[in-house]
Amino acid sequence: MNTFYLIWRNHYIRKLIRNLQCQDLIIHVDDGYLNDNHQYLSLFSSKDKLDYNISINYTDLLGNYISNQYRSLVNDVYFDVDDDTFAGHYDLDHFTDVHKLYLQVHSGITLHGTVPHSLVYLNLDSGDEYESPIVEFILANLPSQLQTLVLSSEYYIARECVVPESLSDLDYCATSESLKWFVVPPNKQLNSCTLEVESIEALEWLEENKWVTKISISEYMGPLALDTNAMIPAHIRSIVMNGDVNIAPSSFPLQLEQLTCFQTIPSHLTHLKCLTLMYYSIKLDKNVLPPSLEYLDMSYDLPLDAGVLPNLTYLSLHGFDQNLETGVLPPSLTTLHLSIFNQPLKPYVLPNNLQELNMGEFNQESFPLHSLPDSLMYLYLDSFQGSFASCQPLDHLKRLKLYAIDPSVSTILPNVKRLDLVLPSMNYPTGTCLVNTRIESLFIKCQYTSSLYANSFPPTLKYLTLSNIDIKSSGVIPNACIYLKSFYTDLNPVFVPQSVNYYFKQAN
Repeated sequence: MNTFYLIWRNHYIRKLIRNLQCQDLIIHVDDGYLNDNHQYLSLFSSKDKLDYNISINYTDLLGNYISNQYRSLVNDVYFDVDDDTFAGHYDLDHFTDVHKLYLQVHSGITLHGTVPHSLVYLNLDSGDEYESPIVEFILANLPSQLQTLVLSSEYYIARECVVPESLSDLDYCATSESLKWFVVPPNKQLNSCTLEVESIEALEWLEENKWVTKISISEYMGPLALDTNAMIPAHIRSIVMNGDVNIAPSSFPLQLEQLTCFQTIPSHLTHLKCLTLMYYSIKLDKNVLPPSLEYLDMSYDLPLDAGVLPNLTYLSLHGFDQNLETGVLPPSLTTLHLSIFNQPLKPYVLPNNLQELNMGEFNQESFPLHSLPDSLMYLYLDSFQGSFASCQPLDHLKRLKLYAIDPSVSTILPNVKRLDLVLPSMNYPTGTCLVNTRIESLFIKCQYTSSLYANSFPPTLKYLTLSNIDIKSSGVIPNACIYLKSFYTDLNPVFVPQSVNYYFKQAN
């Protein structure tokens, strides 16, 4: 204990621990939360937020943001500037301390001020406008520290845009008629930027502009779709072929890493990591899929044999409803999506390291023991109404989506302390099985307006967030609860203990 206090009194170590614990964290704040917790949020310096990717995201109204005396603590904002409050005018100088800015702009809006120099992320959504003076103004004045720029694919660029040296990610999909206006520093590649190939001439432009590494080809884009000899430049790393595009596999660059296509499997691509097959009707055999694959998303409904799938980490099978045997799924798999799978799930069929399982149509009577691996963190069962009674505890579970709560669900939750629960509705007048767990932090989101009654929550509950849920009686909130937040429904204060810090967030 003395060692703990000795370390904790060291300001540098304490700050380091805090930043590491909050690394990559998004803290959503509205006006009330910001006012009540500004003293804690102020512990993060601007440099801390940048170095450790800590986002304090403002979720309230634009007018409240402007008038809040603590808005300098916010570094992540999303606003639609089509707001009658400002009569069609807005001042960018309100965002002087912001690192991440999302603006949805419309015609008739006028911006004033300077594009914030602090920005490292900028997302400009021009709505349904093909051209926007606001976007043109911002693109002509990009901040020198900007790292990521996101542009709506509907936006057409017709003026020169000088890209800052700091930019590494341009999330924009357009033809060469728009991309040719970007002035990019030499020897630089911009991730996410995608060229829509509409002609052979576009491939020639691409050969001279190696900062673009992704292309999209449509079967409706004229002669290219019919030219099987069209060679794609060697520096291209990602290709999306929309529809049954007739491009010979020999035209693909040997260093290709990502491919989306109709039914072609280029087994010769030894660097391919991500493959999306919109349709595949041939039974998979060994050595058909490149061994380098890590991500596979395909429409497929034929039996799978052991050894057919390489060492994937992500697998999504659309239309697959076949029996799965032990050893078919690779042990390296961490994410599995089976959209219509509804076959009995046998023990140990799922890999031991699986972290996310999504089975939208699965509705068997029960899960046998060890049919769900202990490693699961995210479990999505949109249709499941059966029993978990035979399951072992899933101690790593963080998010659970079900059609309804069966009393047996407490079997998998005895040691879970923090859980996000997603349901279509939640109306249990006699309470829920959650009362038999030891959950301390709970977020419940319902699709339809629902009600909660007594005996719904465990006595250990300290933090509760509700979405689309009302409370119909006293005694629902446990005495140990110190924080309650409600989305969309303003709870009756009679049913909220005075000792609870209560926040109500209405949908914008």
